[in-house]
Amino acid sequence: MTSEPALTVLIVDDELPLREELRLFPWQDYGAELIGEAENGAEALQMCGGMQPDVVITDITMPVMDGLELCRSIRSQYPLTQIVLLTCHSEFEYAREALKLGALDYLIKVALEDEEMREVLDKAREAIRRERVNRRSERYGKRIELSRLLAKLVKEGGSGENLVQRLAAVTAASESASGPDGSSLSAARLHAVCKPEYRYEVAVALNETLDDQRLITALPFDWTPLGETDYMLWFRAADNSEAAQAQIKPAAGKLMTALQQGLDRKLPYLSGEVKLFTLLGGSAADNTELLAALKRTEPGPSLAYFHNSGEVVADQSAAAGSSAMDENGAGEPRKRRKEVLLAMELMARDLAEPLTLTSVAAEVGLSSFYLSRLFKEETGEAFNDYLTRLRIDQAIRLLKTTTLKVYEVAERVGIPSYRYFSVVFRGITGVSPTEFKKG
Repeated sequence: MTSEPALTVLIVDDELPLREELRLFPWQDYGAELIGEAENGAEALQMCGGMQPDVVITDITMPVMDGLELCRSIRSQYPLTQIVLLTCHSEFEYAREALKLGALDYLIKVALEDEEMREVLDKAREAIRRERVNRRSERYGKRIELSRLLAKLVKEGGSGENLVQRLAAVTAASESASGPDGSSLSAARLHAVCKPEYRYEVAVALNETLDDQRLITALPFDWTPLGETDYMLWFRAADNSEAAQAQIKPAAGKLMTALQQGLDRKLPYLSGEVKLFTLLGGSAADNTELLAALKRTEPGPSLAYFHNSGEVVADQSAAAGSSAMDENGAGEPRKRRKEVLLAMELMARDLAEPLTLTSVAAEVGLSSFYLSRLFKEETGEAFNDYLTRLRIDQAIRLLKTTTLKVYEVAERVGIPSYRYFSVVFRGITGVSPTEFKKG
């Protein structure tokens, strides 16, 4: 069974016995999940709007809307959805016509075998993967071109081609959704703060997470790289009304959560080393408004000081003073909390595990943002600095007292990246782990 997300399948047939037979098919054994049934093409097309299944397995001859019309409509509205036909011997001409319209394959009802279904599901999975790769490659080229044009806009001003139209077109073509006519484009800037030596790894992880838009937010959006540490995010609201624009901030918040989880999953050894902020720039209808949004979202030098990582910032000027307050707004110094002590115990006990601020915060029952602030105030060290010091202290002991190789020591202390381990070790001890081991 594949480690990829299960293929979602919608069955369409007006014959109840066949639908009942397909319910009993062991979908999970073949990396798939049956998510719905429909009796005709019209009902199926309506269900596709909400479910957007990966695969539609449909009869050809049905009342209201037949399989050919359904195939034509799905290919037009949901091009990633793969269509498999259920046909009788007498319907081969219809099947050939549907294949011309873009159906993936067909299965014969009376001779349907599990192995045939497995083969067609594998074929659908490969077709979806190939189409996504093609689309990502096409979008990547457009993003690079738009990134160049944005840099030119900042340098030369707001004259020339209306970039908002180009950005709106790219956003509407993203996999997550297609924006309705008259929708409003809102700009925001994602800013990553990290040490220069980590920027490449962070950029790769952010790119991969941003591209997996199914995991982020239902609000249509796309992104454009802007320098080494910044990305412009383009959200599409239904219109420019206050109610529609109010959806941008919570959508950006969900995006930040997904990005933080993506970084923790892909780069657990950098937990706490990277701070992420989203700065809202507002809607833009032309180059002048777009340029103003770009300037409004330029990160100031105090951003990381006044805000917690993961925050969506609407007005940078309203940040000062909040870092000295506790959850109830009181300005009094906090007393040591049992959650901080428990976090320290967890780190010492599970040092070899891929510990992150997010995972430890969940264990002690606090938000990652609050634990980060609380830990620094009560211990005098940032969470990740403390964790790194623990790991290097343990590495020093292992290098002194065991015959483990350097990469084995790195794994034992929870830093599986040999290159990163060497950089951190040298930064703390002044020598490489290999030199330290040699004495």
